[in-house]
Amino acid sequence: MLTCKDKPYSEKENRYLQGRPKFSVQSAPDGRFMDYMESWLSDQLMGRSVFVKLGTYIDIFFGQRKINGVYIGKKPYLFEKPLDYHEDEVSDMVRAMNTFAANHSDVNIYAAIEPNSTEILPELMPNNESTQNQTEQI
Repeated sequence: MLTCKDKPYSEKENRYLQGRPKFSVQSAPDGRFMDYMESWLSDQLMGRSVFVKLGTYIDIFFGQRKINGVYIGKKPYLFEKPLDYHEDEVSDMVRAMNTFAANHSDVNIYAAIEPNSTEILPELMPNNESTQNQTEQI
């Protein structure tokens, strides 16, 4: 078979890999078993990291500057795409923090809100790529 011993995690991709699926009568009829099997074969293929790296180089060669939510910057810097800003989610989080603080007056509570590198180093971002203004949002 073209797989090695299963690796649980890919440090290069910063994600967990699909382990060998276990067949069950429940997962076969609805196609879940085959979906798991396809993911497992894709994640555990021998030499997979070489293929992933080659695919990335091909994408960059053809001008792709955003791959899987990561911007390929200059010099070569990598930038994680910031999360989309949603006012209602921010309000919910602030409300939860205030509730926690009110219920735990004996605990010192601090919050540090900071932009990510796309805001701090915009000159190293790929040309023609823009992100939300995090400084304004903060």
